[in-house]
Amino acid sequence: MLPLRDDNPVRHPPIVTWVIVGLCLAAYFLWQPTPFGENTTGQAEDTEFNVRHAAIPCEVTQGRPLTV
Repeated sequence: MLPLRDDNPVRHPPIVTWVIVGLCLAAYFLWQPTPFGENTTGQAEDTEFNVRHAAIPCEVTQGRPLTV
C-alpha cells in the first residue's frame, strides 16, 4: 500500500523521485516493440520479442538453451 499523505510535512516536493518514475515509465512504454492500438498483426512480433528476451530458468541454471 502506498501512502497518499503523511503527517510529517516536507519542505520540497520529491521532484527527483517523480522524474525517475517518469523516465522508467517512458523507457518501459518506448521499449515495447508495438505501439498502443495495434491489433493482432503485431502479436507474432511481441511473442518473438518476449521469447528472445525471456530468462528461462532451465537456460539460466544449466547455461544452455532448451532446444539443443
